Amino acid sequence: MCYLVAKDFNSIGSCLLKTNHGLDLVSFYDKIENIIKNREIQIVVISNPLAFGEYEPYTICNSEEEFEKKVREMLH
Repeated sequence: MCYLVAKDFNSIGSCLLKTNHGLDLVSFYDKIENIIKNREIQIVVISNPLAFGEYEPYTICNSEEEFEKKVREMLH
C-alpha cells in the first residue's frame, strides 16, 4: 500500500489517494503528470501520510476519478 499525493505549491494542504504499487499506479501517475504539464503542482508517492507533515492537511480522495478532479481544480 502507498499514497499518491498532489500538492499545489501555492496553497496549503494536498490531495491524497490510497493506492497500491504496480503498473496501474504508474499508468495513473503518468496520466496525472500529463494533466499538470510541469505546473506548480507536485505529484509524489509516499508510504505514510503521517511521516510527511509538509503536505498536511490532506483532502482524502476515494477514487482515481475524484483525485483527478481535485488535481484539475488545482489548475484553475
